[in-house]
Amino acid sequence: MDAGWSRNTRTLALAAVFIFVIWATYLARSMIGPLVVAALLAYVLNPIITFINMRTHLPRSLVVTLFYLLSLAVLVALGIIFTPVIARQAQELTDELEAISMQIQTEMAPTTSVFGIEIPLRDIFADFVTAPEAFVQSDRIIQVVNTATTNIVWIAIILIVTFYLLLDWDKLREWMIRLAPPMYQPDVRRLYGRIKDIWQAYLRGQLVLMVVIGVLTGISLAIVGMPGAAALGLLTGILDAILSIGP
Repeated sequence: MDAGWSRNTRTLALAAVFIFVIWATYLARSMIGPLVVAALLAYVLNPIITFINMRTHLPRSLVVTLFYLLSLAVLVALGIIFTPVIARQAQELTDELEAISMQIQTEMAPTTSVFGIEIPLRDIFADFVTAPEAFVQSDRIIQVVNTATTNIVWIAIILIVTFYLLLDWDKLREWMIRLAPPMYQPDVRRLYGRIKDIWQAYLRGQLVLMVVIGVLTGISLAIVGMPGAAALGLLTGILDAILSIGP
């Protein structure tokens, strides 16, 4: 009696495994984005952790923990320093926009005629200006709170996953390389090195570009006397990163 699987049985088993993987991926689709972000963060930070680990000879777990604590302290310090400035400038920008909108409503003609059709410009503009007031309604506030809570949870998940990826990145890399047949493992290792160098250079370049664009935008707007220069510079840098890397 043949103990091996027949061709039809193997085909059905592979199809069942494929369907299960697709089904599991669909169920966990909301986790894919945070996991990809965590993997990218670990990918970028791993050379820094490895360098510190080799220079200090401290345990890798201690290096990762100290790096996390130091990064958190720096972020908190930056938040304490820059949050009041950005909040004040954002309020100045809001006040300036409100003043401009009031001036436009005052000087705008009540209606205009396009191909014989009367368009109530002032009423349309007034509706446009007052539309943001709906944002502060109770249901919108609840929605914003829920969204913020969800984002905080995702950020926590990303940080936790990144932490453990940094702890075992070398082991994970070697495990993935050993999945290839032994004769192809040197080629896979070289390919990994080339991909690593390219992606790390790209991500570091995008980070530098984001900082440079944000700083130059803020300085340029401050020179011309634009209200909210720092807030607009920060927003410009963040939006540039989103456009370059993706939301």
